[in-house]
This record gives sequence, C-alpha cells and structure tokens, in this order.
Amino acid sequence: MSGFAITVPAAVGDEIRQHVGEQEPGFEAAGRLIVRTLDGRAVEYKRVRNGANVPERVMFSASWRPQPGHISILVHSHPSGGPAPSDLDLQWATNRRYRGSEHRALFAIFAADFLHVWRITDVATRSYERVPVVERRSSRRERVRAAA
Repeated sequence: MSGFAITVPAAVGDEIRQHVGEQEPGFEAAGRLIVRTLDGRAVEYKRVRNGANVPERVMFSASWRPQPGHISILVHSHPSGGPAPSDLDLQWATNRRYRGSEHRALFAIFAADFLHVWRITDVATRSYERVPVVERRSSRRERVRAAA
C-alpha cells in the first residue's frame, strides 16, 4: 500500500464534522467514507446509525453493496479520546478478519477535528499503521497528516 494516500475534499470533511457535532455529548458518530481506489479521493460520506446505546462505544448497524472502483472505509468519532485506535477499535477491526486486500484493512477515526485513517498490518498482533490523509479545507488551506 506504499504511496496510497486519501484526499478528503472540503465538502466531505465538512459533512463528517457536522455529523460529529450533532451527537449527544460522549456519543460517537458512525459512517462510511467512500473512496475511489484509482486516486484515493473521498467522494462521499454516508452516515450510518450507531447501534450502541451508551457513550464512548460504536456499533455499526448497516450493510451496503460494494461499488466498483470504490472502497468504503468505516469511520467513527472519538469524542473524548485521541486519534489512535483504542483496544476496542483494534479488537473490532481484527475480529472482522481484515486481511487479503490492503484496502479492506482500512478504518478511520475522527478526533481532534481531523480524520485519521489506519490500516491493520497484522491481524494476529493487532498491529496498525497510519495512512496519509490530505484534507482540503473550505478556507483553501490544507491539512496533511502523513504516515507516522
């Protein structure tokens, strides 16, 4: 997956921010980011119902059909935490058996006013790495989070 980065246009980033801002204090937003595999450009954010009834938890309760030439990256917010995956995030991602296609191993966390994308690198050890994200902002400034 060397060289793969995700570009988030301002309108897509704004939709994620709006969704996160609408949540009750402590509750997580859930959604999926639709990204073109050709160039890594996010084309849409779709809200997904969070089936968890308690703060600081997320349970995705939706299904969809894959779109040719696109990947769906599951996104959730960390209202009081940092951008790194929590133990529960890693448990969830590895239990979904993210292996095979490198694109299937992606998931995202919205924290600190920025989208952070992660890729599971080893299911057995729950190892992960950051995927570079370039986020276009409405103010014409860009924010870049490179691989750590």
